[in-house]
Amino acid sequence: MRGHLEARGNGTWRRKVFLGQDSNGRQWYLTRTIHGSKRAADTQLCQLILEASLTHDVTSELSVTWRQNGWNWW
Repeated sequence: MRGHLEARGNGTWRRKVFLGQDSNGRQWYLTRTIHGSKRAADTQLCQLILEASLTHDVTSELSVTWRQNGWNWW
């Protein structure tokens, strides 16, 4: 899995991990925001990559459309 940090402001970082593509070619990402130092954000990025690789199966998650998910929620 690939991931990177984006600086968002003073001491704010966005962690972004690429999950894959669905059948339509849309790219999916897992994102989290952290407030703190770049070193802390880097450590948390590694944890997020590990979490994504263990818990996010892109093919099963993307097989449910937003409309289907909305009906399940409603």
